[in-house]
Amino acid sequence: MLLLQQPYNEKEDIMFSIIMVGFCLLLLLGYLGICALVGKYARNRGRSFWLIFIISVILNPVVGFIIAALLGESNSFREERIRRETQIRMEEEYRYRQQYDQTQPPYNAQETDKSSHK
Repeated sequence: MLLLQQPYNEKEDIMFSIIMVGFCLLLLLGYLGICALVGKYARNRGRSFWLIFIISVILNPVVGFIIAALLGESNSFREERIRRETQIRMEEEYRYRQQYDQTQPPYNAQETDKSSHK
């Protein structure tokens, strides 16, 4: 039995190559995007974006994420975060007290003494 060979079509071969290259580029961009997200996670915790990004590219984004999570926050980043949170809490408490003072009638000790004797 003879196998029928299809004639070589150079146009289809070129189109297939272009599609495959495009698909590989999309996969590479997706991989690098995930590695960049891991690097951003590390940067948000006070660690080096580029170090964790490169570790993620070379090893694996999951490994890079685990390393960034195990490293935790840097001490300087933790101190700065605590300062910011304390400042925010103080500002919220100040606003709350201002709002509370405006809604409450002024305290008059004589009125409360008179009402308690009745």
